[in-house]
Amino acid sequence: NAGKKLAFSCPFCREPIPTSNEEFAQLQARCLKNDHKAHKLLGVRHQRGTLSTPKNNLKALDYFIRSVELGSPEACMLIGNIYSEGNGVNVDKERAALFVRIAALRGSICARNDIGVTEYESGSYEVGICHWKIAAE
Repeated sequence: NAGKKLAFSCPFCREPIPTSNEEFAQLQARCLKNDHKAHKLLGVRHQRGTLSTPKNNLKALDYFIRSVELGSPEACMLIGNIYSEGNGVNVDKERAALFVRIAALRGSICARNDIGVTEYESGSYEVGICHWKIAAE
């Protein structure tokens, strides 16, 4: 083994880790098969502008919306964050709260926690604690 070049590989299947272009192509192929996780991941790549993907908030929003249509609670939460912060869209706190509530109803623990924090900070202590209990279960 001395003197051999080390190649990074998956610890489970021993396949080489794909380059960012190969990973992007794999995600696009998964999107064609209506994989909500792939849509969410491509949205995150466009939102952050990572791994040779240009930053494009509107394209990220499109990927998140498609992911929500396919049933992703995490994408609902991400759309809520986009409207809350105004990334590529006008700030709309009501629409942000709506998407966070939808994410919570679909089972997102992070969304449930955020609702609990919002309720607790607004003085509805019991409602906030109820949301935290639901998130903890």
